[in-house]
Amino acid sequence: MPELIALLHSFVGLAAVLVGWNGYLLVEADSNGTEAAALHTAGTLGVHHVEVSMGVFIGAVTFTGSIVAFLKLSARMKSTPLMLPGKNILNLGALVALASLTAWFVVDPQLWLLIAVTIIALLLGWHLVASIGGGDMPVVVSMLNSYSGWAAAASGFLLSNDLLIIVGALVGSSGAYLSYIMCKAMNRSFISVIAGGFGIEARTGDDTAHGEHREINAEGVAELLTAADSVIITPGYGMAVAQAQYGVAELTPMPRS
Repeated sequence: MPELIALLHSFVGLAAVLVGWNGYLLVEADSNGTEAAALHTAGTLGVHHVEVSMGVFIGAVTFTGSIVAFLKLSARMKSTPLMLPGKNILNLGALVALASLTAWFVVDPQLWLLIAVTIIALLLGWHLVASIGGGDMPVVVSMLNSYSGWAAAASGFLLSNDLLIIVGALVGSSGAYLSYIMCKAMNRSFISVIAGGFGIEARTGDDTAHGEHREINAEGVAELLTAADSVIITPGYGMAVAQAQYGVAELTPMPRS
C-alpha cells in the first residue's frame, strides 16, 4: 500500500503540471485572446502568472518525488540516501533559481522560463526524495501527500474551482501536520526529512561510519525463540520490504513448545 499511495501521488503532481501548462497555453501564450484580455481588465493577469509557475513547480516536485518514493518502497531503487557533494547547496540553489525564474515569469511570461521552472522542479523533486533513507519513507509518503494537496489547490486556483482549492488545502495542511507528528514519534528532524536530509553532508571514504551488526540463521532464531520467556516484535521498514509480516503474523499465535 505505501508504494501504491506514492505512485498515486505522482498522478496528482503530473495533473497539476498539465493544468499549469494548459493555463499558460490558454492565457500567456495567447496574449491577445479573450481569456488574457478578461484577466487584464480585472487586474489579475499577474496573479495568473504566479499561479501557473507555482502550480507547475509544486506539481513537478510532487511528481518526480513520488516516483522515487515508489521505486524505493518497491525495492526497484536502493533505499540508501543519495549523498551528492554539496547536496544542501544544490537544494538551496534550485530554490533560489525557481524563485528568480518565477519573479521573471511574472514580469515577462516567456515559454523558456516555464520550461526552465519545469525542468528544475523535476530535478529538485527527484533529488529531495533520493537524498532520504528508506527508513524515513513513511514520513516522505505523508509529506508527498501534503505536496499533492497543495498541487491540487494550485490547480484549483487556475481552474477557478473553489472545491478543489478547499480540498487541496485540507489535504496539504493535514499531510504536513501528520508528517510532523511522525517525525516526532520517530525522533527525526522534520526539516531534515522534508528538505532531503538538509544539514547532512556527504561523507568521504575515510570518515564513513559503520555500525555493528550480528548475523543469524533460521535455526538460531528458532533456538532463541524456544528459550525466550517473552518476545517483543517491532515492525519496521525492513519487515515491510522483506514482506515478512505474513510469516510473523503466523508465528505470533503459535504456542512455545
